[in-house]
Amino acid sequence: MVFAQDGVKRPERNPRLNLLAAEIPRGNIYDRNGILLATSSWAELDRHRNELERLGVRIDQACARTENRHYPFGPVTVHLLGDFRTGENFHASNASLIEHDSNPRLQGYSDIRELASVLRFRHQRENPLLRALLTRDRDVHTTIDVRLQLKATEILRNHLQPTGRKGAIVIMSVATGEVLALVNWPEPSATSSANPDELLDRARYGQYPPGSTFKLVTAIAALRLNPKAFEKTYTCHGLGDGRVGAIIPGWRRPIRDDIGDHAHGTLNMANAISVSCNAYFAQLGVHDVGTEGLRETAESLGISPGPESEVKKMLPFAAYGQGPVLMTPFKMARVSATIANRGMMPEGRWVSDSSNTRADAPRPVVAPESAAFLAKAMRSVVVAGTARSAMSGLEISVAGKTGTAQLDQGEPHSWFAGFAPYDQRPEQQLAFAVIVEHGGYGAKFAAPIAREVIEASKQLGIIMETASDRR
Repeated sequence: MVFAQDGVKRPERNPRLNLLAAEIPRGNIYDRNGILLATSSWAELDRHRNELERLGVRIDQACARTENRHYPFGPVTVHLLGDFRTGENFHASNASLIEHDSNPRLQGYSDIRELASVLRFRHQRENPLLRALLTRDRDVHTTIDVRLQLKATEILRNHLQPTGRKGAIVIMSVATGEVLALVNWPEPSATSSANPDELLDRARYGQYPPGSTFKLVTAIAALRLNPKAFEKTYTCHGLGDGRVGAIIPGWRRPIRDDIGDHAHGTLNMANAISVSCNAYFAQLGVHDVGTEGLRETAESLGISPGPESEVKKMLPFAAYGQGPVLMTPFKMARVSATIANRGMMPEGRWVSDSSNTRADAPRPVVAPESAAFLAKAMRSVVVAGTARSAMSGLEISVAGKTGTAQLDQGEPHSWFAGFAPYDQRPEQQLAFAVIVEHGGYGAKFAAPIAREVIEASKQLGIIMETASDRR
C-alpha cells in the first residue's frame, strides 16, 4: 500500500497493468433489439447512426466525440445505465446501474491482477492468451425496449412536467419478469449537474404507501390461507357522519371508504376488488388473514410490510394499503405479473446476458385457480369498477387495480397497476405499475397514464390482442 498524491492510501500496482487495461475497449450496452445504448467507440456509434436517427436521436447533437463514453439516449436511460464518465450514484443503496453492476463483463476482467498472467505478452498480439483476453465478449444486453422506454418517458413527461409532479412507470414481461421500460420523472438534465431528487430511481427504489393496489396482496394472503376465501362476505354501511365504511369490534377508529362513496352493502371479494372497498378488506384482514398471514404473504412477494408490532397495531388499515406498508413500483408491477402468470412470481431482471445476477426462476406464491380468480376481478375493475371511465373505449383489454394512497400531508399518491392483454397467455402479456406522487385518485391520474402506455405498446407491436380479449 502507498499514499497517492491525494493523500489516500491505495494498493500499489504495476503501471504496466494499467497500460494493458487501458488497451481493452470497454464493452457496449444494447437494448433487447440490438439498439445501441452505450459505447466508448465513436465508430460503433456512427455504425448505428441510421437506426438511432429513426428513433429521433442525432448522434452529433446527443454525443461529443471528445467524451470517453457515449450515451445516445441521454437522460432517458440514465437511471438504468448510470454514467461511467462521472460514476455518480454508482455506490448508492437506491440504485442498480448497469455500468456499475456489470462492470466486470464490460471491462473484460473482475480484478486488474487477472491481467498479470498475460502482461509479458502485451506486445505479442497473436499470443493465444492475449487474444483470448482481447476478444472476450464484453458487451451487455439489456431487456429494455428503448422504443417503449422513449414513448413511456414522453407520456410521463407530458403528464407530470406541467403540474410539477413526480412519478414512475415500470413495464415488464409477465412470463419472464424482463423489464421493458423503467421510467422516472423528473430525470436529470442533459446540460447540468443532477440533484439527488433527479438521480433517485423511483421505479425500483421509491418507497410509497400502496393504497388500494395492496388489496391484491391482502386477497392473495386470504386465498393462500383458504382457497375458498373469495366466498367471504362483509358489509359496508353508512357511519352516520356522511361517510361509509365499517366499525370493527376491538378497533377504536372506524374504517372509512373514500369521500363521496356510497355504501357498498354486502360484498364478496370480487365485488370488493372491483369497487375498491376499504371496509371489506379491513374486515378480511382482521378476521381472515391476521398479522402473520399478511406479513408472510407480503414478504413472499418481496414487499416489506413494516415491523410486526406496527402491522399488528394498524392491521385493518394495513390490509388496504395504509399504515406501515411501503411498496416500490417495480414490486407492484411484479404483483400484477404474479397474478397474470398463474400465481408464479418472476424475479424481474433488466440484463439478459451472463452478467445478470437476477437469475432465479419464477416461484409459486398463490395457487393457479386463485390467481385466475384475481385476474378476473382485476378485469372487472376496468370493465365495471373504479377504472371504467379511464379505460373506456380502449381497444386492447386490460386488467388492473387503482390505488389512492392517503398521506398525512398533501394530495394522495395516485396508483394504477395491472396487465394486458387480458385472457392471453403470460408469454404475450405485459405487467405494469404507474405511480404519480400527490396525484390524487388513482383512476383520475395514474390510470390515464397507464392507458397511454398500453396504447403505445400496441402501436409498437409489443402486445397484440385477439377477439377473445374484448370479453
